[in-house]
Amino acid sequence: MSETQLEQQQVKGKVLTYANYELFITGEDGKRYRVSLHDFTDEQIIDMRLKEGAEIVVKGKVLDSEAFFDSFEAYKRQLPKEITNDDLAKVKNLHKELKELEKLAFTEIIGENKYVDADSKNEEKMNRYFEVEHEISEVLASYPKAEPEKFFPPDKTKDIDYKQTFEEFLEVTGLQIPDEDKAALKKLHEEGMAKHDKNKSNANHMDEFFEALKPYYAEARVASFEDDIKKYSVEKDDIAKLEPLYKEVVELTKKKDYDAAVKKWEEIYQITEPYAVEFYKMNHFKGQQVEVNGKEQKAGTKA
Repeated sequence: MSETQLEQQQVKGKVLTYANYELFITGEDGKRYRVSLHDFTDEQIIDMRLKEGAEIVVKGKVLDSEAFFDSFEAYKRQLPKEITNDDLAKVKNLHKELKELEKLAFTEIIGENKYVDADSKNEEKMNRYFEVEHEISEVLASYPKAEPEKFFPPDKTKDIDYKQTFEEFLEVTGLQIPDEDKAALKKLHEEGMAKHDKNKSNANHMDEFFEALKPYYAEARVASFEDDIKKYSVEKDDIAKLEPLYKEVVELTKKKDYDAAVKKWEEIYQITEPYAVEFYKMNHFKGQQVEVNGKEQKAGTKA
């Protein structure tokens, strides 16, 4: 059944992320949605001020597959408006070849997201895939580059800011540091900042501070993973296997045994991956009307 044969439906939920005219939503029904915003203008999308966690309602039509997202019709929205007809035709042919190679080379070579030994024919397909990507880049090289950041409202960065106080750093990163550990960490932070002030060309002045933070980052990662476990509806038997692994990850990180910690993370992923794959299955949707941040936009109308 084509999307034009389906009655208009509605998806209500929260924004996960946005990229290249594709909006990802967690629906109130617990499902994940990949929503096409290709029929909206750039100005409309900017005006939506899409941000992770924002409540959103999208009206439109269910797509019975992801075929539209792989089509040239969808891809060409990412192309510069200034592109000539000749270059557009070149890119269209290259895009078609790219998608054919994607189905052949990547299905055979990287099946199930794992690299396997490939025969020479498959290697040729894969090499050609990257050649085609490069050829498309060469065709587009002379045109103005897209500015994806214009679609998003300004937000705090988690990168190191050398004007930041220790307290501001904690607020931005959201790290949970016990009160009894803060004094020592604050001292390392201030010492790193002082070194930076004396020698701004040295990129390693904060290394000792970040090394000391690794156990707290591990704990934060475990905490976020525990949230995922609830979200993925992991079975009790598997939760019982995961709990000791989480504790080991934190302890190994505190001991600076990072190789062993990585192995424990791999064990965690082996248990959680089937749940995550099931959870992240996408439902495909073509948006025609969006309501977010108190504003309603209809595809193709003025923002």
